[in-house]
Amino acid sequence: MVAYRYWTGRTQFPLACNLFGLRCPAWPVSGAIADGFDPVLDAFKANFEDGNEVGASFTAYIGDSLVVDIYGGFHNKRYSRPYDQSSLQLVFSSSKVVEGIVVTYLVDKGLLDFDERIAKYWPEFGQGNKENVTLRCLLGHRAGVTYLNRQPTLTELADLDQLAAMLAAQPHNFNGTAVQGYHAVTRGWYLNEIVRRVDPQRRTIGQIVRQEFMPKLGVEFYLALPKQLEPRLSRLIAYPPLRTVAKILTPASMQDDPLPNGFQKILFDRQSVTFKAVAGSQPKQIVPWPHSHNRRAIWATEGPSYGGITNSRSLARFAALMLQKGRFGDTRLISEASLDRALVQLPWMADAVNARNVTFTTGGWGVGVTFPGSEHVGWTGWGGVGGSMVWWNYEKNLAFSYVMNSLSLSGIGDRRSYRLISALVKAVEGLERAKRNASEPLA
Repeated sequence: MVAYRYWTGRTQFPLACNLFGLRCPAWPVSGAIADGFDPVLDAFKANFEDGNEVGASFTAYIGDSLVVDIYGGFHNKRYSRPYDQSSLQLVFSSSKVVEGIVVTYLVDKGLLDFDERIAKYWPEFGQGNKENVTLRCLLGHRAGVTYLNRQPTLTELADLDQLAAMLAAQPHNFNGTAVQGYHAVTRGWYLNEIVRRVDPQRRTIGQIVRQEFMPKLGVEFYLALPKQLEPRLSRLIAYPPLRTVAKILTPASMQDDPLPNGFQKILFDRQSVTFKAVAGSQPKQIVPWPHSHNRRAIWATEGPSYGGITNSRSLARFAALMLQKGRFGDTRLISEASLDRALVQLPWMADAVNARNVTFTTGGWGVGVTFPGSEHVGWTGWGGVGGSMVWWNYEKNLAFSYVMNSLSLSGIGDRRSYRLISALVKAVEGLERAKRNASEPLA
């Protein structure tokens, strides 16, 4: 029974606690919730009690009203520092949500057009059968630069002009034919160069966020983290290696939290498009993952598709901005007309990288995505490898974000976030029922 408990659950409990019930940490949880959202707090605590978290935070908005803002656990694996409001977190592909917002912001200003060919803004890009690729194609993961034939070095990442030359020379992966293949790493590098070329000040995506969005929204989102903020960054904690091996060897039918489809391709099939896009295009010299992302060489460079460093409160506020069509409180950053254009869904197309086919909007966000436990609610937004996510739903006027330092072996979410989303939806629907009942006339 002890061995079974170790291999099937309590992923992040210390070994002595997992096996013998010794030296088990008490998980501190703080923050605030609005009336009616106690189930969300209970779900958040349960994730720690089940041993699946070390440090995490969860934030939700209804409209521009903050209804959940909770955080807990520990900033580090030594369990010596609480995970709190000051903690910052690398969120991988959840960064793509902010990336798309910045591009839409520039479309709204007339500096970009979703339907324009990228070669108009960046003539060198038109090499290798890429001359007809539009900005809409790139945002929708249909630009044919799903993977790179050569991984960029850390030196190239630090020199954007050098990186741009390498990116422009990359031939179309599918000989000019439009194929949806998730641009896990590459999309942000290409978008960053386009943004640099059209911005009057030649700013990067990260610089625009820091100058235009952070002060107006009251958020923190860093691409290229200032060195003085490094003490606030919570290091990533990998899924235990022995458990990873056990998951690979154990049939999925025997697991309550099996590996996502396509995971073994990433590990073992180096000729697959999935491997080339997810692992084969990562910056060179950063293996092994994720420990390689716990160092300055990655934090100091801009990887807009994978390198955002932030917290759940900030990401949720970006989602609330989207929920209200470009406005947060009295601050409008993007016109509603431009957001409506950005939210138009692309025609469905099977994905050559992801086993789970997702439709994207013109602005590059996944749309209509559902999660176990709340399958009747479809979300717009995106998530990051390991578990972070940021989503919104217009019908329920609801936005949320979840970030954590303990990585799962997941694609878009895992049982921790599914539990939180289910509790959030049930809480909101409970309030909706109470409001309807209160408005019904007495018989």
